[in-house]
Amino acid sequence: MKQKIRVLFFNHVSILSGGEKSLLDILTNIDRHKIEPILLCPTSGPLTEAAETNEIKVIKIKMDDNLLNYSRTTSNVSGIFSQMKNVLGTIRLVRKVIKEEDIDILYSNSMKAHLISSAATIFQNTKSIWHVRDIIDNKLLSHITNLFSILPNRVICISKAVKDQFYFKKNKTIIFNGIKSRGNVTETKSEDNLFRIAIIGQIAKWKGQETLIKAANEILKTRKDFRFFVVGEALFKDEITYKDHIKSIAHPDIEFLGYRKDIPELINHFDLLVHAAIKPEPFGRIIIEAMDAGIPIIATNIGGPKEIIDDKKTGFLYEPGDYLSLTNELLTLSEERTCLKKVSQAAKLRFESNFRLENTINQIELVIMDTIRR
Repeated sequence: MKQKIRVLFFNHVSILSGGEKSLLDILTNIDRHKIEPILLCPTSGPLTEAAETNEIKVIKIKMDDNLLNYSRTTSNVSGIFSQMKNVLGTIRLVRKVIKEEDIDILYSNSMKAHLISSAATIFQNTKSIWHVRDIIDNKLLSHITNLFSILPNRVICISKAVKDQFYFKKNKTIIFNGIKSRGNVTETKSEDNLFRIAIIGQIAKWKGQETLIKAANEILKTRKDFRFFVVGEALFKDEITYKDHIKSIAHPDIEFLGYRKDIPELINHFDLLVHAAIKPEPFGRIIIEAMDAGIPIIATNIGGPKEIIDDKKTGFLYEPGDYLSLTNELLTLSEERTCLKKVSQAAKLRFESNFRLENTINQIELVIMDTIRR
């Protein structure tokens, strides 16, 4: 009998976006006395580099660029069939790695990886776990994903919003994302009576940066005591076009800070964070980062944020895309610093009870152990 369970974690990209950060947290904090994590990734990048820095074995396989770049938002029948040759080739490569590395569980972390891993483990001795971090709005791909979702032994969903997209619930488990607590954070805000508001995350249309830009434009017409910051970068071609658009309509005093590696430190300079997604966000990692840091947050009343935030108790919620409502909320909250302090304290307590990384890792380890036993 093996001393350790060998788990192959499969992600189809090597960027360090929210889902990859959460995967890296798993890789580096899972109990290596019981579980041996290995990362499978087609490309080199920040994720593979960080894994290797933390002495995680990394295996790279060749995936066709057309498959890697295939967009799920525009998927159709002919497009999916055009990728079948590339998919079958990748399945063969994954099976080869499974055999050579004597893998017990193939643990997929991205949508393309889920579909490939299910096919790669069918009629094999290797077990399969999906860790689903997406809500799919393409109907065809949603149907395909639902059909494939009966194949893995377990499916971990990062929120109820994610779980609700599946027709078959039997093998689905909700485990919230978690992060390492920074403890009691020293405030670094300036004593200048300015009210600093930021939106942090990948720049993309569905993330709703435009809603905050419009609200900021309204406020900055008459108020000089507000400062607005957009933190993040566009990763794909259509997102670059969107970034150019929002910059073109933004008030000149709105600052675009680009991609930042120092988010945990930067976040402490803001008085309020806005999460403005106009489509359901599967979770909202930045929300729990704000909770831990004691920074109040206002988010849209859909998807994961609706599960994380108890409105007016641990944060604030508003309707997606309603920039006038957001404008009014921001103006009101800027005058209620005592209320913001009380809400951020309650949010910190909620974070401690529900979103600490240790809790998330413990639950994932239990799923892995249970999967092996079955």
